[in-house]
Amino acid sequence: MKDDKMIGWMSRKESLGASYLRDSVKQSYVVVPCEDDKGKKGFDTIQVLKSSTKVIPKLKNNKLSFTAEVDVTGSLLESDCAQDLYKPGVIQSLEQGGGPEVSSLLQEAWKKGQLLNVDIFGAAEKTHRKYPKLWKVWSKNWDEVFKQSPLESKVKFRMARMGLSNKSFDYIMEKKEVMYYVAIVAVLAYIVLLIIGGKPLIRKKWYKDFVVYLVLLTWSAVIAVGFILDWSGAETGTTVALINMGMKPIRTIMVSIIGWGMN
Repeated sequence: MKDDKMIGWMSRKESLGASYLRDSVKQSYVVVPCEDDKGKKGFDTIQVLKSSTKVIPKLKNNKLSFTAEVDVTGSLLESDCAQDLYKPGVIQSLEQGGGPEVSSLLQEAWKKGQLLNVDIFGAAEKTHRKYPKLWKVWSKNWDEVFKQSPLESKVKFRMARMGLSNKSFDYIMEKKEVMYYVAIVAVLAYIVLLIIGGKPLIRKKWYKDFVVYLVLLTWSAVIAVGFILDWSGAETGTTVALINMGMKPIRTIMVSIIGWGMN
């Protein structure tokens, strides 16, 4: 709108960019490309939790320009890639990918405003406040001055959260498949141990082998699954808590179980 007349339309991206420049973004999403360790490509969807923008007029060589300083805080909403989102490298990749995406929105909106010859970003007001003397000259031909004024965008993108889980869904499913193979190997290992564990093919107290092995296997499985699915309670309850108690209780428990199995 200019002088109460409709002079053109902005696309969805251009409108979002304009909202960033006017510091009026309430809720938005940023989509960045991703790639897992196997080379499979996909996209990460980041929800923008909050953002703040400052559009600053600058004068260099008697020529007006603008700088948009944007701070964005986001949270990962969805990921197509099988990647460990807990790794610092993945977080850094998301932040580095989100910044250019927001910067692109700013540039598209600014250029569209210049093309339509309409200042919807409040650039005139900001220029008037910072350069009141020069404004007396620029105001006579502001439309042309605005058209010739480039925008530099500086976006600081920070990930505050990685969603409900530190692991992406695809990453978890991949690890679950690995766990199936681990379980199969464990069962086969038990059968081998059972056969060669005693002089006869199956000794009389074979059930003790089974109990000892089952205890060790269960403990290992809980720790592994807890780590993969981010069950902090599982890890803490089985490993960290026991270590904090000291090695003596652990040694006592294991010796009693294994000793019982050997008798």
